[in-house]
Amino acid sequence: MPPRKVFLSYRSVDRERVRAVAEELRKAGVDAWWDSWEILPGDNFVTKINQGLEECDCGVVFLSNASLAGAWHQDEISILKTMAVDEKRPLIPVLLDANVKVPAILRVYARLSADQIPELIAAIEGRSPKPDLGTRRTAPARVRFTILLRDLAGQAIGVSAQVDGRLLVPELAVRPGAAFQFSYSDFLGHLAGARMGSPRESALARHRELEKLGDAVGRMVFAEAIDRELSTRLSGAAGLDQEMELVYETAVPRLLSIPFEAARLADGRTPALLPGVFAWRRLAGIKPDGSPPSAPSGPLRVLVAVGAPDEGKTPNSVLDGERELQTILDALEGARRLGNADVRVLEIGSLEQIGSALRERAYHVLHLSGHGNKGILELEDEDGNPVRVEAAKLAGKIRDSGHGAPLVFLGTCHGGLGDHESAGFAQGLLENGVPCVLAMQTAVSDWYATELAGKFYEELARAERPLASRALALARRQMEERRKESANAGLAEAATPEYATPSLFLRGEERAVLDRSLDQAVVPDAPAPAVTGAVPLLKVGELIGRRREARQAIRVLTDHADTVALLGRKAGCQILGTGGVGKSTLAGRVMQRMADRGWPIVTVSGVWNLGSLATALGSALWNHPAKRLAELARQLNDPQAPDNLRMEWLNGILGGYQVLLVLDNFEDVLNPAGAGFRDIVTEQIFAMATRSAQCGKLLITSRYPVPGAGDYLHRIDLGPLSSAEVRKLMLRHEGLKRQSSESVKLIERAIGGHPRTLEYLDALLRNGKARAGRVEERLREYAARAGVSLVSAGAGAGGLEERVGDAIRVAAADALVEELVRVIGQTPGDLEALWQASVFPFAVPVEALAFPPGSTDAPADVAHLKSVAGRLVASSLLAILEDGSIVVHRWTAEALKPHMSGEAYRACCRRAAEYLEKRTASDRRQWVADLTESMRLFLAAREFDRAAALTWQLVGFLQPYGQATVWTELAREVSGALPDGHEARLDLIL
Repeated sequence: MPPRKVFLSYRSVDRERVRAVAEELRKAGVDAWWDSWEILPGDNFVTKINQGLEECDCGVVFLSNASLAGAWHQDEISILKTMAVDEKRPLIPVLLDANVKVPAILRVYARLSADQIPELIAAIEGRSPKPDLGTRRTAPARVRFTILLRDLAGQAIGVSAQVDGRLLVPELAVRPGAAFQFSYSDFLGHLAGARMGSPRESALARHRELEKLGDAVGRMVFAEAIDRELSTRLSGAAGLDQEMELVYETAVPRLLSIPFEAARLADGRTPALLPGVFAWRRLAGIKPDGSPPSAPSGPLRVLVAVGAPDEGKTPNSVLDGERELQTILDALEGARRLGNADVRVLEIGSLEQIGSALRERAYHVLHLSGHGNKGILELEDEDGNPVRVEAAKLAGKIRDSGHGAPLVFLGTCHGGLGDHESAGFAQGLLENGVPCVLAMQTAVSDWYATELAGKFYEELARAERPLASRALALARRQMEERRKESANAGLAEAATPEYATPSLFLRGEERAVLDRSLDQAVVPDAPAPAVTGAVPLLKVGELIGRRREARQAIRVLTDHADTVALLGRKAGCQILGTGGVGKSTLAGRVMQRMADRGWPIVTVSGVWNLGSLATALGSALWNHPAKRLAELARQLNDPQAPDNLRMEWLNGILGGYQVLLVLDNFEDVLNPAGAGFRDIVTEQIFAMATRSAQCGKLLITSRYPVPGAGDYLHRIDLGPLSSAEVRKLMLRHEGLKRQSSESVKLIERAIGGHPRTLEYLDALLRNGKARAGRVEERLREYAARAGVSLVSAGAGAGGLEERVGDAIRVAAADALVEELVRVIGQTPGDLEALWQASVFPFAVPVEALAFPPGSTDAPADVAHLKSVAGRLVASSLLAILEDGSIVVHRWTAEALKPHMSGEAYRACCRRAAEYLEKRTASDRRQWVADLTESMRLFLAAREFDRAAALTWQLVGFLQPYGQATVWTELAREVSGALPDGHEARLDLIL
C-alpha cells in the first residue's frame, strides 16, 4: 500500500530545517512530498494548492516569526483549514520558533515543535479517520486483571480475581494476620524524610520495611491461585505487545486504603513497579452516572491551589509550595510554550478561590497541595489562617461551579487513607461525584510529592489521549529508579523509598484526561487589573507573591489585637523598596481588601500639599452615609477655609473614622535618597496626620523611609520576588511566558525578581506594547532617557540578551540609579560597600561587606557595617531580608556595573569569592552552591588558577554521586571562560 501523503506548508521559513523534518518523516514511511516553494508568482495559486491537497491525508503547517509576514502563507493556511473542517483531514501546526504567535485560524489545533518527530508521526498516523494507507503502529493489547475484596465474618477478607470481566479465581477467604497489621501500622506511622544512620543505611532500612509490608499485602491480595494467574500474565505482558490494568475494587473504605502498590508476588516482583502495568483502585457500590462523558479537548489546563497557612498559625510544618509550583511549571514548560498547556496558580489556596476559578473556566486537573489527614484537607483563608475542609464540601464547590475537573491531584499527606470512622479524602471525593483522584496513602516528603508531580505532568503533556493511570505508573517507576541511584551514591535526598505512597482512585471507568484530536479551546490571557485612581485596586489572584506582607499590613491597619500587643498601635504602614519592586502593587491589594471591609479609600500620588489632600478626601467622602463624616469632608473641600481649620477637620477624619489615606510615591516630597522633606510645611502636615490617625490609617509607599516616622508607621521592606514568583509573573506576560529554559535562566540571572524590569522586558520583546497602560507610559518616558529603542532586535539568543540589557537600562533610569550613586558617594566608604554587596549573587550577612583583600581572618566591625547597610537600604539600592541578610537586586547589580572601574569590580569579585570559599569551612549547608559561585567570582576577578582549583574540587565531589550532567556542565562553563593557553582548559574540556 502506498505511504501516507502529507502536505507541507512552509513559506518564508528556514527551508533546510523543514527539509530535515521531511526527511525524518520519509524514513518513517510518510510521503512528505509537496514543496509549496515551487509555486511561482505566475502560477494559479489556488489551482496548484488544490491539486496538491487532493491526494493528501493531512496538512502540516510550519510556523516561524518570519513566516507570518507572507500573504501566500495565510492563503495557504486558509485552504488547509477548509480541508480540515470540510473533509475532516488532520491539520498540524509545527512551531519552528518557540515564541511565534500562532494565527487565530490555527489556535484550535494542538501544536508541536520541530524536534518532536515521534509525536508528529503519531499525529499524522493516528488522527485521520480515513482507512489506513500503509503499515501503522498498533497500540499494545490491554488486559484488565481485577482483584475484588470484601469483608467476611470473623475479620476475614474475601478475595477473588477477574480478567476482562470474567471470573478467573473464585473468592478465597484470607486473614491479614499480625505481620500485615504490624507492617501496615509502621507504614502509616512513618515520618517522611526521617533518617536513621547514613542515607544509605536509612534507604536500606526503609526498603526492607516496605518489602515486609509488600510480602504481607501480597499474601493477602495475591492469595494462592491469584498469585499464579497474575504471575503468568505479567510474564506475558513483559513484551511490548501487551499492557495490564491491575485494578483493586471494593466498597469498603478500609480495604480500599490497603497499600496495594507495595504488594509483592511470591517470586519477589512488585507489580506496581513493572513496565506495562498500570495499577489503580475503584470504589465499588456507587451508582453509575450513566454513560461516561467523552474526554474534553485541550490544551491541558491545570488549576493549582496551595494551602499554606502562615507559620505559627498551624501545628503542621510549612510546605515548600514554591518548589512544588516551580516543578509543575518546569514539567509543563514545553507544552506551555507551544500553547498546548495552561497553568493557573491561585494567590490564596482557599475554597472560595477554587470555586470562583472553576466557575470562570473548565480545567482538566485541580492540583491541591497542603496538609491532610484522613477525611480532612488543610487549606487557608486570605488572612493566612488554616481552614479545615471536608471532601464533601470541596466536591460541592466543584459540582456547583458547572465545570467539574476530570482529575484531582492531592499533594497531601494521608489523602487516600480511610477507615471505619472516616473515609479518606480521596474516597470522599469519589462518593461525591469526582471521577478520578490521585492521592497519597501516608506521610509524603516534600521532595517526593514535588518530583512525582513534575514527572506526572510531563507524561500528561506528552500523550494524545493521556490516562492518569499510565502517567502515574511511568512517574512512579522513574522516581524509584532515580531514588535507587541517589541512595547508591549516598545522597541524603531521596534516600527513602516512597513508591507505595501515591495511589489512583476512580469512581467508574477511566477516561482520558483530554483528547488532543479535538479542536483546542482558546485560553484567553489574564486581563490586566483595572485601574482606579492613581493606584490600581487588585482583586484576589492578581497579586504575585507578597502574601505575608499583605497580611501584615492588613493587621496593622485594622489594629489586630495580636499585632497591637506585639508592635503597639500604629498610624499605618510604610511600604519601602527600590523603584519598581511592587510597592504600589502591594498597596493596591491592601486597598482592595480594606475596601472589601467597608473602608473608604482615598489615594494621592506624588507631590502633595494640604490643598490636594483636602480635595481628595472631600471628593471621596462627600456623600458618605455617616453624616458627620460627609460634613467634615465638605468643609475640608472648601478652598476658602483657613488652613488651621482644614487641619483640624483632617485630624478629625483620621482620628474618628475608618478611612484609609494612601500616599503613593512618597519619595516625591523627600530630598534625594530620603535625606529629609523638601518642604517644611509638608513635613508639619504629615507629622500632625500621623499623630491624629487613630480610627483612620495611613498607607505610604516610598523608595526611602519616611524621616521621623519610625515610631508611627510600621515598616514593610520589599525584597526581590522568589524564583517561583518570577515564573508566576512571567506566565501573565505574552512576551515572557513562552521563553525557553535557557532564556528563563538568562532572565533570572540578569534581572532576578524585580517586577517592573520584567514588565519592561516583556514590553520590549513586543516592540513597546505593555500589558498595562501605565507600564507602557513609563517605558516610553524612561526608554527615551536611557536612549533605548522600542523596536525589537529579534527573537534569537543575541536579541534576548540585548533586550535584557535594554530593560535594565530603562529600569535604572526609572529608579534614579545614577542620581542615587552620586548621593551615596558623598559619604566615605558607602559606595565601596555597595559595590561589594552588588557582586554577591544571593543574600549574605552584613559581615560579608568587610571581607578585606589578602586576609580571611580580620574581624569585622559589625556595628559600623550595620550603620553603612542601613544608609544603603534607605537609598533603596540595597534590600534587607527578614533574617537580616542583605542583597542587591540582580538588575540593580547589572545597572551598577557601568559605574565601577574594571579594577574595582575585579577586586570586589575576588573578595566575595574568598568570603564564600571561607564560609564553606564553617557552614556546609550550601557547600556546593557557595563553591560554585565562588568559582564564578574568581573567573570574573580573572583569578583563573583559583577558579580552576575550585572546579576540580567540585568535580571531585560530584563525580562519585553520579551527577555527571552537573559536573560536565560545570567543567564546560569554566573551560570556556579560561583564557587560551591556560593549562586547565584542555583538561576540563576532556
